[in-house]
Amino acid sequence: GIWTHVVLYTIVPYPFDPKLSEGWEARQEGMRYLTEKLAKYGLRLFFYFNEPRAMPETFFEKNPHLRGKKADPYSTLCISLPEVQSYLRDSVRMLAENIPLLGGFFTITASENLTTCHSHSPLTGEFGCPHCDALGRKRTDTFALVNRLIWEGVSAVSDSIRVIAWSWGW
Repeated sequence: GIWTHVVLYTIVPYPFDPKLSEGWEARQEGMRYLTEKLAKYGLRLFFYFNEPRAMPETFFEKNPHLRGKKADPYSTLCISLPEVQSYLRDSVRMLAENIPLLGGFFTITASENLTTCHSHSPLTGEFGCPHCDALGRKRTDTFALVNRLIWEGVSAVSDSIRVIAWSWGW
């Protein structure tokens, strides 16, 4: 297989700011077409995921309830919140439904990209997110949750699309 990096809100409808996902239909169609071409050669396409993506502070002027950890000039969408969890799970499910020949999702939950409240955090202590800190959520719990939500979205549709969690950065 081959992999390509994608930013989720560009290939699915983004419920928190639909303008950010304008053109998602064409991008999904292009990915579906690519998976069909690759299948002719016995290859599968994998999406490399660093999700959910942190957003600039201006995004939180309209969505302050979604803010997790601040890391100027960005803040995370807190994965502890049900609406963020639904966004991730439901978006992956949509991709699995609409791109059935997709090979899978390759995730890195602690990379150079700010994603969750714990992706750039120390191994112990409070992390700076009021939601995660109140829940006592650990770094490992957050990484497991992100991967579980992706797996739930995929497994609701397909038993052939894979979820691969790489521990780089842990």
